[in-house]
This record gives sequence, structure tokens and C-alpha cells, in this order.
Amino acid sequence: MLTEIGATRPATLRLTVPCDLKEVRPAAQEIAAFLAEQNCNHDEMTACGLALAEACNNAIHHAPSDAHSFPIRIETQVTRDAIEIRVTDHTHGFDWPKDIALPEQGSESGRGLFIIHSVSDRAGYLRGQDENILFFRHVRTSRPKETDLAPRDSVTEQLIDEVSSCYESLAAIFRHSAAAHAGTQFQAFAQQLLNDLQRIVKADWSVLRLLSADAKSLEVFANSGADPDHPSVILDASGVLPQEPEAQAASSRRPVWFNDATSSGLAYPIFGSEQLAGTLTLGRNTKGQGTIGSTIFNTSQTNVISTLADFLMIQVERARTAEAQLTTRATERELEIARNIQLSLLPQQLPSLPGVRMAGHCESARQVGGDFYDALPVGDEATLLVIADVMGKGMPAALFAATLRTALRTAPELFRKPGQLLARANQLLHNELSAVDMFITAQLALVDVKANRVIIASAGHGPLLLWHGGTTHCQALSPEGLPLGVRPDTSFEEMGLALAPQFSLMMSTDGLGEAKNIAGQHFGQPALQQWFATSARNSDTAIAMRESLLTELGNFRGEAPLADDQTFLIAARTPE
Repeated sequence: MLTEIGATRPATLRLTVPCDLKEVRPAAQEIAAFLAEQNCNHDEMTACGLALAEACNNAIHHAPSDAHSFPIRIETQVTRDAIEIRVTDHTHGFDWPKDIALPEQGSESGRGLFIIHSVSDRAGYLRGQDENILFFRHVRTSRPKETDLAPRDSVTEQLIDEVSSCYESLAAIFRHSAAAHAGTQFQAFAQQLLNDLQRIVKADWSVLRLLSADAKSLEVFANSGADPDHPSVILDASGVLPQEPEAQAASSRRPVWFNDATSSGLAYPIFGSEQLAGTLTLGRNTKGQGTIGSTIFNTSQTNVISTLADFLMIQVERARTAEAQLTTRATERELEIARNIQLSLLPQQLPSLPGVRMAGHCESARQVGGDFYDALPVGDEATLLVIADVMGKGMPAALFAATLRTALRTAPELFRKPGQLLARANQLLHNELSAVDMFITAQLALVDVKANRVIIASAGHGPLLLWHGGTTHCQALSPEGLPLGVRPDTSFEEMGLALAPQFSLMMSTDGLGEAKNIAGQHFGQPALQQWFATSARNSDTAIAMRESLLTELGNFRGEAPLADDQTFLIAARTPE
């Protein structure tokens, strides 16, 4: 630790500066303003400024590439007797020479050390393992005489002011923490905090701006004692130097002092999780008073602004987290309701045909999906089976699935003509589907046990699997037809086949064949067809086939999550 300077507690300013040459000048200006506040004269400020610039340039120029992400720390201490500045770098370090002489003409090496040595009363370099400290001390020529009590009164007044500010800021933090935990709305909470902060630092006005959702502007969130019609601050990403102090603070990630025709103050950037969250600006009305820049708030007031700005950021993050949790819970509840509605649209009980039993299954990869199946009675001895898959997942797909279900059910006169029924549904839904670049694949199958016949129509859907008793393989049937929503006027081919005394048929969505296991392998359409043919020969009922398929898919998928909606509908007739 460096030597203690003077008998009284030193006034201290600590800065953290990015390892970038362009950041040295703003830091030097801030330190100069601090020295002026401590009543240092022009010569003292000039000498310290020269030494500081050389120390910072050395720290940046000699920093290895892997250390550029580490900032330079500058600590300035001022007492009545001396000024001492310490610059912490992350270079490989060097040995401070015993004799420092003026370098030869044209040589840059050693120039910085010579300047620091020349303008300082004492200087040195402390090497460490991970960081080093270059320090220099300048004895004040402007220090007051021991018999003059005014400076000591000034120091005492400064200490009292600082302690008072710290006490008030801590009291404000405790008070507002209690309000935050009591559930006070965040905007009202922020407004109260601004009022307290403004009073503590004796500002005339304050404004809190938060970063917009698109990160392109700073929007006013709360203000105190200021013109309520504050405009948004646009963050220019084109590289043009911004004019507003808030934009400058946001881009530089450092506090920015400002002075205009009517006011002077400080714009302070606030961050959450290393990301810009907004700015806090405080000022005083200085029109005609000649007050400039950093003299508007003293060091203790600036520290209070910094402390409460950081506290405010914690509350911003807390409020956003709470809001996100509420939104998530509300969304989950809405999706749960939507899921229940979607399940209610599936047939609660599948119709029975003489000798034919049916079983269906629908499982969404998300809480809601775009798959559905239906079974519509057509007289006493026929049923229209429906299966559909809306492109995509989630709520939009579920809405279109429900709309298609309604469109099909409102045309019972076409239940015996699956191709015409698909054409009508396509005409009704085309404009809405094409407007959002979505489409639907669907398949209809009229099972008529009186005529022992099935009529199939498809809108770009996967094949219907049909097995007849006494055979070892199944048929994969897929009539021609574009998906719904591709063209406004589309015709759909119908395919009619005779049904054997014993048969099984299955309609399914592509989520079955595209099911993945933990290794990323697909179940595949060939495996699905092989399972169907084997299960149809060995099973007596559609329900047994459904349970067998669910077991088969579950064993294949293992711990892998469901990647796509899975829906299928099975009808099976066994001989009497």
C-alpha cells in the first residue's frame, strides 16, 4: 500500500478506464475536474495531467493482446499537502531505472518516464504477478498555512456532507427495498426513487430512460421536476458521434457531464448483466449562472448517484424478471386452456360400424399443435375418416386445424364425395392460409361396410395404409392432390378400393415416420409399414393396434423429446 498523505482523510476519485487510447482524454478531463473541485491550481493540474497521460499511454501501449479486455484503474487522492495518482496496468511490467535521463533526440523510449519523473516530486513502479502500479506524487504549492483554519473547516464540511449523503442514500435504499418487496408497481417505485435521489444531491430535475425492446432508442420511463415532454433518445448505430449526453453515455459506457444553454448535469449509464438497460440523468438549472460540467455535483454527490443508479438497475432487473414470470404463467395458462379446447374438438367417442372398431391418438410436440383427426357418421353403415396436419406448430396451427374441422363438418352433403369436400375446404381456407404462407395436408377416407368399399382423397398427405386378411404386406395408398392453401382452384383425385372381409387401415401424420431417437435416427415410413402389416395380422382390435404402436414408438424414441405432432387413426374389421 502506498504511503498515507497528510493528517486528514484524503479526497479520493477512482476510475475504471477501458484499455483504449481514445478513453484516456475523457478520463484525464474527469480527473482535472476533480482536482479543480479540490482547489488545486493550474500548475498542479497541468503537471498531474502530463504524468497521467504518459502513465495511461504506457499501460495501454505495452498491454499484451490477451489483456486488452482488462480495464486500467486510476485512483486519485488529494490532501491539503499533496496529490497522489496511481495507475494500475496489466502489462508484463518493467524495472524502474535508478537514473532517469532525457532520451536522445528522436527516441521515444524513455520519454514518458522522463516526463513523469520531471513533473513529480516522487514516482515509482510496483511490479506484481498479474498487475502493476505506477504511482506519482506532486506536492501542492497551493496548500494553506497551518494557522489557517478555513481549509480544515472545509475538509470537515466535506466529510460531514459525504457522511450525510451516504446515510441518506443508504436510508433511501432500505426504504425503497421495503417498497419493492411490498409489491409497489415498478414505475411508481422508480418515480419515488428519483424524487429521493434528486433531493439528496440537490438536483433540480432527473430523468430515467430505459432501452427500448429493439435496442434502438432510450425511452422516458420516469422523471422528476423536469419537462414531462421528454423526447426519446435515438441510439445511432452508424458510427456518427451522438450529441445527446444519454446517447454518449450509452455508447461509451461511462458517465457523461454536460452543459447546455439551460442546464448542467450528469448522464449515467445503467447496466444489467453487462448489457445496457438505460440511463439516469440529473441536472440543475444553470441558465445565466455560468456553472459548467462536472462542477455541478461534488464527489460525494456523484458517488450517491452511482450507488442509487446501481440499486435502481437491480430493481429494473427484478421488475423485468417478475413481469416475465407473470407473462410466462399467463401464457402457460392460456396454452393449457387452448390445449383443453383442442382436445375437446377430437371425437370423444368414435362411431361404430357393423364389425368395425376404431381407435385414434393425437399428441402434440408442444402444448397445442396442428394435427387432428375426426370420424363423421354417414348413415348407419358408413363413416368418413379425417386426418390433417397444419404446417407448423403452436397456436396458429391449432387455429387453422379447428377452422378446417368446422369447414368439413358444415358440408354433410359432401361426406360421400371426399374429393369434392376437400375442394370446398380449399376454397374456403385458401386466402387465409396463403396470407400467412401456411398450408394443410389432409386425407379423407369414406369407409362403407355395406358396399364393402373405401373411397380415399388426399391433399398432399402421406399414404393411407391398408391391409387385407390373408396377406403379409400392406398397401400404401396416396391419391393425387395438392395441399390445401397452395392454389385457389384445385381438384382432388378419388381412389376407390374394395374391402376384404377382414381388413385394417391406418391414417397418420408425418410425425410418426419422422420420430427421432436419441441418436437422431428417424423411425421411417418403411418401419411403420412393416409394423402395421405385422400388427394387423396379429391383433384382433384397433385398440390393441393403437397400444402396440405407442409402445413401438416409445421404445424407439427413448429419452428423446417429441420433435413433431403424432396423430393416427386406425379402423379394423375382423371376420365374424
